[in-house]
Amino acid sequence: MRPLALLFALFIGLLGSGCETDPHPIPPPHPPAGSYPGDDTVHHLYEPERIIHRAYRDLLGRRPDEEGLRNYRRRIIDQGWTEAQVRDAIRNSHEYRVLRAEVVIRRAYQDLLDRDPDPEGLATYTRLWQRGYTERMIRDRIRNSREYKELQRRR
Repeated sequence: MRPLALLFALFIGLLGSGCETDPHPIPPPHPPAGSYPGDDTVHHLYEPERIIHRAYRDLLGRRPDEEGLRNYRRRIIDQGWTEAQVRDAIRNSHEYRVLRAEVVIRRAYQDLLDRDPDPEGLATYTRLWQRGYTERMIRDRIRNSREYKELQRRR
């Protein structure tokens, strides 16, 4: 074998022929066009991170911590969680509930009673929120109040 051919053969042998399947391919920087048939379908390696970052930003106003990123990424990949499931889990987290209590209660009062909550109402609904009430449950309870019913009669 000629020296150049030998050198070329050694070079190819070191690099491999390129025909083997890489067990850990480097994902492309952007998903291929048309790879997301629906919002809840995960088709790309970067999709879990995108879902998690967006949910944290929208719901908690911050970036995910390493533990949260790892936890939700595992659930998306291993358990097939959708973006909606990630968001529901975050909405049920202690952090979300603490951050959102006053916002949810004030918005419900404004929307339904056209006023801010009084200190007693805020305290009552904050306790209910901390016990697991959802925004819908709080709104339903306000809709069943005497004040709301009187306001509706006057309209």
